Amino acid sequence: MTTLLGIETSCDETAAAVVVDRCDVRSSIVASQIDLHRAFGGVVPEIAARRHVEAIGTVIDEALEVARVDWDALDGLAVTRGPGLIGSLLVGLSAAKAAAWQRGLPLLAVHHLEGHIRSAFLEHPAIPFPAIALVVSGGHTSLYLCAEEDSYRLMARTRDDAAGEAFDKVAKLLGLGYPGGPVIDRLSDGADEQAFDFPKAQMKDRSLDFSFSGIKTAVRLEAERLRLDSAGRAGVLESDDGEPIDGLVIANEVLDALPTHRVVIRDGLLREILVDLGPEGGLVDVEAPPTTPLLARRLGDEGIDLAEGQHAEICLALDSWVAEAAAGLRRGAVLLIDYGYPAGELYDPRRRAAGTLAAYLRHQVHDDPYRAVGRQDLTAHVDVTAVERATVAAGLDHLGTTTQSAFLDGLGAGEILVGYQTGPDATLQDYLTARAALVRMIDPAAMGRFRVMAFGRGLPVGTLLRGLPAG
Repeated sequence: MTTLLGIETSCDETAAAVVVDRCDVRSSIVASQIDLHRAFGGVVPEIAARRHVEAIGTVIDEALEVARVDWDALDGLAVTRGPGLIGSLLVGLSAAKAAAWQRGLPLLAVHHLEGHIRSAFLEHPAIPFPAIALVVSGGHTSLYLCAEEDSYRLMARTRDDAAGEAFDKVAKLLGLGYPGGPVIDRLSDGADEQAFDFPKAQMKDRSLDFSFSGIKTAVRLEAERLRLDSAGRAGVLESDDGEPIDGLVIANEVLDALPTHRVVIRDGLLREILVDLGPEGGLVDVEAPPTTPLLARRLGDEGIDLAEGQHAEICLALDSWVAEAAAGLRRGAVLLIDYGYPAGELYDPRRRAAGTLAAYLRHQVHDDPYRAVGRQDLTAHVDVTAVERATVAAGLDHLGTTTQSAFLDGLGAGEILVGYQTGPDATLQDYLTARAALVRMIDPAAMGRFRVMAFGRGLPVGTLLRGLPAG
């Protein structure tokens, strides 16, 4: 059995993994830098390198801990040697060289693109040869002929932008935020593929090379033809004439209704809670490895370390919902009202070790999601930190976050209540009914603690919505 520690720092992610016998991935830890580079619309090499220096030690330690492997159990190290950002590569290479020298371990320098090709064997170790490999990653879009294992001959490459660069540039052009690929992928789900007839590049010399600059230009010209400005493009939320709207979008208790992933920590590992049929035909919980690495990434990006045995809910769907809502807003604001907390409070094991998933049947709350399937509401508290990150990524400005109690007070709810007493048609019953409703809405122990989150686009600098605290 051969156990290797792999280190990757070629661009803007610090990564380490423990792999046994080529295909058995015991751990894979990635520290993302998206938030650091989002404001610049792309990766800043100097910032990336400095962040690698800060993260490399922690990432390696966590990879070993998750794999339950110590340094003495390693047979060697592997590290990306290039191509990539010079400063970023140096961090990983320096760390790998130092560790290999200090532990007396062999060190394997890996070509970045060969690493991408070889990654296919992790899930499909019996791929037959000869084979053709398509590499689409960041700044690379290439086609290789693999006549046999460890044999790679370049057949084609991009002559201008790589596919990933084209996604980022188009997203920037359309005001969709960075990185562009995930946002465009989410927005295109279920879209009409025949809506636009963009060109497909073919080389005059009949080569297999790629070119994406033409389609990027075509998107720009189409956006200009449709008179879409950088504030908001090709919306999913549409007005009656199919154009993005100018105005206010209000979403009251929408985010808590989105599908969510349930997770738990067992023996120090993140596990996902799935649903299966039990021996008696009923639905039961089944713990399994996470269905997507995005779950661990979300917790890592927010600096959350769940405790042993702690349950939690992670809503990945809110990213696409927010992106779609933002894409349909040309100018105005989005007001989100829901119950939830910032990540640090939401995932505090001292307060919510059992998670926040709740079921409501005939307005009565209980904790059994399988009691009345299809006849009850299932909800989970909203991760306010994730919402704020998603809205900023979608190109919206954060106008403020407050509680529903403070928001209604700022809107003058008390003045409205006075109107039920002094108005020409005021009655005691109307006043008492309005007062009871307002008390429920502002009660800090109940609905008053709902979060009100406001985001805008195309508004003058310093715009403040009434009801939100100044500053």
